[in-house]
Amino acid sequence: MSGADELMAPAGRPDAAPLLQVENIAKRFWGITALAGVSFDLKAGEVHCLCGENGAGKSTLIKIMAGSVSPDAGAIMLDGSTIKLSSPHEGLQRGVGVVYQELELIPNLSIMENLSLGREPRTALGTIDWREVRRRSEAVLDQMRVSLSVDRPVSSLTIAQAQLVAIAKILALKPRILVLDEPTAALSGGELATLFTLIENLKASGVGIIYISAIASPFCATARRSRQRMFPKSAKTS
Repeated sequence: MSGADELMAPAGRPDAAPLLQVENIAKRFWGITALAGVSFDLKAGEVHCLCGENGAGKSTLIKIMAGSVSPDAGAIMLDGSTIKLSSPHEGLQRGVGVVYQELELIPNLSIMENLSLGREPRTALGTIDWREVRRRSEAVLDQMRVSLSVDRPVSSLTIAQAQLVAIAKILALKPRILVLDEPTAALSGGELATLFTLIENLKASGVGIIYISAIASPFCATARRSRQRMFPKSAKTS
């Protein structure tokens, strides 16, 4: 992936400072260039669409922004300060939430167990506060306008429903930056409408959204304050 051929719709609040800046990011694997000179910025309340063919380096860029992979060169800045993410956990702590195309859900657990996994609220006795787990899980699904029982095991969900639950899992962490990797691939009809309404609500609340796709999404082309960037295929690594 190389920084080139940017197509831009009018961005809102042009005088606002960027929430996130990616500057001249480069990454090579075993002598193969995955990313070269990738730069873009993201403002609060904005959707930035990054499009490219399979093998263009999209997955590598996502992992660098999440803290899973370190770049060979370049910098990532948050609120104007350079940051170096050493792990996905640190990325989440700094407000960067990623919903991967390969969903990070445990099938044999319920929706509410997945949404709270690893950060379960505790009672005064130190046991899991299941009432609070339920309340929080139902609240985030209500925010998304998703009608699912939080008691359902993930294994019983359709792919589209599981995709929405994966998004809910990240939203429960209240990210400032939300990265969506091919979020519409498994969605259709009502689920698409739910996602697009959610994106509009998140934009209104100041969340910056990075939308990753292999093709130019109609949403990217029509959304207000959105920017779309096309990257040519540059390597077999993605």
